[in-house]
Amino acid sequence: MSKTSKIVWDNFAKADLKRIYKFNKENFSIDYAKRVQVEIHQTISETIFKKQWQADEILGEPYRRIVKGHYKVVYTHYR
Repeated sequence: MSKTSKIVWDNFAKADLKRIYKFNKENFSIDYAKRVQVEIHQTISETIFKKQWQADEILGEPYRRIVKGHYKVVYTHYR
């Protein structure tokens, strides 16, 4: 989001990120798990406006999606 927007991770998203990290660590390596986590965070922080990405195909508007590698991040803009 932009510099004036605050990114808020809900509990489901936090738990999902932990599951992704754990899966990658157990099945690949710690380095790979860290790299994926950093890439997801960077992709989210580089979003500069609320409708930058496509509408999510399952949830529809106002939810948007960012696809990074094998992962999909779903977000919405709150005021």
